[in-house]
Amino acid sequence: MLLERLKRGVCLLGLLAGVSLPYCTGRSLGPESHKMDAQLRDRVKRNETGIAFSAQCVSPVDSAMKSQLQSAGITLHSVIGDIFTATGKADGIRKTARLDFVIRLESSRPVRRLKGKENDPP
Repeated sequence: MLLERLKRGVCLLGLLAGVSLPYCTGRSLGPESHKMDAQLRDRVKRNETGIAFSAQCVSPVDSAMKSQLQSAGITLHSVIGDIFTATGKADGIRKTARLDFVIRLESSRPVRRLKGKENDPP
């Protein structure tokens, strides 16, 4: 916690001085990490496996894009227009983020039931 506070302080000082520091911009994972949300970036940094995520592309996902995504080492689950959901290891997600046609990646979050009875359909 103290380390995070120090990093934030250094980032603020760097920003005021006009200096960009790698750990302040999320680029410590590589230039592609700016495409990832904070939660996904943290999970990739910890080299987790079986990370579920969704991503947006510059255009509707076609068969050539699907082939490149699978070659990156991820497992596609669904594709709807320019959005896809997938799972993969940290390395596969890094490779996916490097693809030019991928705009944004976000970590999937568990869906929670808001209200209702146990037997109600979701």
